[in-house]
Amino acid sequence: MALRLVRLTVRWTVASDEARRITDALHSLMTAARSERGYGGSSLSTEYGDRATLQYREDWVSEEDLARQIRSTRFSQLAELIERASEVPQVEFELPGAVRGLEYAEELRRRS
Repeated sequence: MALRLVRLTVRWTVASDEARRITDALHSLMTAARSERGYGGSSLSTEYGDRATLQYREDWVSEEDLARQIRSTRFSQLAELIERASEVPQVEFELPGAVRGLEYAEELRRRS
């Protein structure tokens, strides 16, 4: 039976000159995630045109592992990038049986 990971995906469309700052910050977050318990992988893709489209993904072994990350300082840094974006990014949490938006993270952070 294949392992079903949970996933965080953030998609941004930003001005091309803003993309470099965001990708640099995301690379730092990806590096830090690698040493965390339950880490399942991450990726970052960038497409450039008139505007840049960024897609950042983190996979975690369990929802518990993802929830621990959402409560972490590292996720606070990601949340700050999301909040400061010139356009609101799309945020998805793929969980067992459901896909949730940013409200999922807000609920978890309020409870802790």
